[in-house]
Amino acid sequence: MQPGDPIPTINELEPFLGYFWAMHSTECTNRFTDHCERTHHVTGTTGGQQGDGMEMGRYSLSQHPMWGRVLARHRRARGIAFADDSYIYATLKAALQVLVDIRQRLWEDAKLRFNMSKVKIYIPGVSREHARELILQHIDSDPSLASLRELYDLDTADPDLGIINVTGLKCAGVPIGTPEFVDAFVRSKADDIQQDLQKLRIIQDPKIHYDLLRFCQHTRIAFLARNVPPDVMMKHADGNPAAPTLVQDAIVQTILQRGLGDNYNTLPRHVLEWCRMIVELPHHEGGLAITPLQASGMAAFYSATANLVAWLQSLPHASEWVAGQNLADHNTWTGSALHALKHLHEQLM
Repeated sequence: MQPGDPIPTINELEPFLGYFWAMHSTECTNRFTDHCERTHHVTGTTGGQQGDGMEMGRYSLSQHPMWGRVLARHRRARGIAFADDSYIYATLKAALQVLVDIRQRLWEDAKLRFNMSKVKIYIPGVSREHARELILQHIDSDPSLASLRELYDLDTADPDLGIINVTGLKCAGVPIGTPEFVDAFVRSKADDIQQDLQKLRIIQDPKIHYDLLRFCQHTRIAFLARNVPPDVMMKHADGNPAAPTLVQDAIVQTILQRGLGDNYNTLPRHVLEWCRMIVELPHHEGGLAITPLQASGMAAFYSATANLVAWLQSLPHASEWVAGQNLADHNTWTGSALHALKHLHEQLM
């Protein structure tokens, strides 16, 4: 865009402009009714409601073009933004330059501030001390990066923030980093789910209990399985089953214990196996649709990654995302996700 050019708009959003204006210009009073049918009022501020899909669309449409303009000036960097989560992939100096640029643009154009304590810089292959030295060298040698000294100082004052790290980071809920980092992340999520299953035992309503197990716990590992290669997800650790197996067994057992009551401990093994089959069958076959994570995870990863390949192939600048690789020729694939897809395809065939 050039100065004076019309701003691109989505005409279908025009009927909602009044709603957006009201939500973002007026302090609200939120009202909710508790389990005893008592109404409560909570004084709010301006802004949209958490979980409102329209708000996410509005935010993305208004902020992401700024990212596009910044990255157009930094052709050596790659960037992805998901709502207000943003990721930069580049050499260290190029990434720091993008960070300075986008931080300034977001403030000047939209009055948005970066929460610097939440910034994560992942530098693989070096010690943490050397990673900090590299960042300080770039800041000291390039006056345009001077504003990032705040980031360095924050990391010095509180290393637990993990601003500068050499093991890995979480991108939109998915671990990226060393094998040890990814393995520990997956295992920690399985442990968290097992702890949550115990907490949910206090819920008396069987339907609410089932819904929380299926839609809030089962889906957490299902999400990871869609994005982390199956050979990583199915790793055994310390003699324990793989994370998907551990979570699947725990959720099915919890449902059976709730449904069978005291009979759970007295029924023969083959009867419990039949009950488990019913729990894992889809609804249209008379089951409770707790789909086995061990198999569904492989299918989900295959589908999601294959769709990613197809989408990347459709982009006019696909070669910039997969340098040195031809998406139409799997023999040229070297990226970790593409290599995992190729390996899984060979397994399934």
